[in-house]
Amino acid sequence: MKSCIKLLIVIWCSFSSVSFAALIVDNFDTNSLAGPNWGPVNNLGTGGNLAVANGQLQYTASNSTPDDFAAVNWNTSPADLAQNWTFTMDVSIASLQLADSQRLLLGLEVVDPVGKVTLGFDSLLGTQTGTAHRIIGQDQTGLQTQVDCTPAAPCNGVTALGNTVSLRMTYDAGTQTLTTDFDPAGGRNNFVSLSTSKNFIPSALFVFGQSSGIVVQSGQAAADTVVTTLPVPVPEPGQFAFLLAGMTLLLLAVHRRLR
Repeated sequence: MKSCIKLLIVIWCSFSSVSFAALIVDNFDTNSLAGPNWGPVNNLGTGGNLAVANGQLQYTASNSTPDDFAAVNWNTSPADLAQNWTFTMDVSIASLQLADSQRLLLGLEVVDPVGKVTLGFDSLLGTQTGTAHRIIGQDQTGLQTQVDCTPAAPCNGVTALGNTVSLRMTYDAGTQTLTTDFDPAGGRNNFVSLSTSKNFIPSALFVFGQSSGIVVQSGQAAADTVVTTLPVPVPEPGQFAFLLAGMTLLLLAVHRRLR
């Protein structure tokens, strides 16, 4: 048996020439993205970055340009993405006093050959919103959904979003359906449905951060825990490098800031 993947809580672990089938929990406690779970970070040449620090996957931006961005892919194969899976991420964003022209977003994105599905936790506080945080998503048709969770429109009893939520994507291979939902309290036990994308064939999954008009400091936007049934490949140099690089370029080419 080859050595099992670091950072895993493995319900069962069996060796395969392609991947380990397991429940994986990544708490980022090694303070590094090194290892089989994650691919390289891409920032499109902007000031955005994703890096592990203090037990978190943190998004930072070194300048205040309009479109700072960074993404990192979960290092799994399209064949595994075509099976049943879930991917849950706890996200924390500080309450920031932002102007209408500023924003900070951290979330998940899955791409297929013709589209993408996005689920994110947004921080934008200005005269247009009046709220500190917002759940924001987009299905494969480009339809955008925004949820604030207010007393007038609560989310499973939650009347205001705090600084931490849980984001989840679930794929049903039998119906080729990708669903997104979120837990407004961040406990991973009170999910609210957001979108459903049918006839979707995922090719890659990314964690991304995006900001506009602000310098993002360490700890202001972070993923604390990832829980997924998606396996990662047995480390073999270059096995998926070419494919994942191509999918990352596709993501960066088609990505547009959600409004």
